[in-house]
Amino acid sequence: MGLEFIHKLPSASEVKEQYPLSSELIAQKAKRDEEIEAIFHRRKSQVFAGDRLFPQTMRILYWSIAIALKKLLKRWRTRFNCSPYLYPIN
Repeated sequence: MGLEFIHKLPSASEVKEQYPLSSELIAQKAKRDEEIEAIFHRRKSQVFAGDRLFPQTMRILYWSIAIALKKLLKRWRTRFNCSPYLYPIN
């Protein structure tokens, strides 16, 4: 099993030398790095969108599975009650 070496990929330092960043992008990256560091060191509280979307996503997933199961069991001529008390609607 021999490997044929076709082309060498440039290293990260070579790419940085060939394509330098503008001063605007360097400042923007520094600002984002500071914000990320503040979040990791708990100096800044950040609420992610995923924290708000998780309950809604689970509710949608539950009801879509319940509806699909109801249709499937109806096809098998079996009764299935989808209880609204399991997941209250806000």
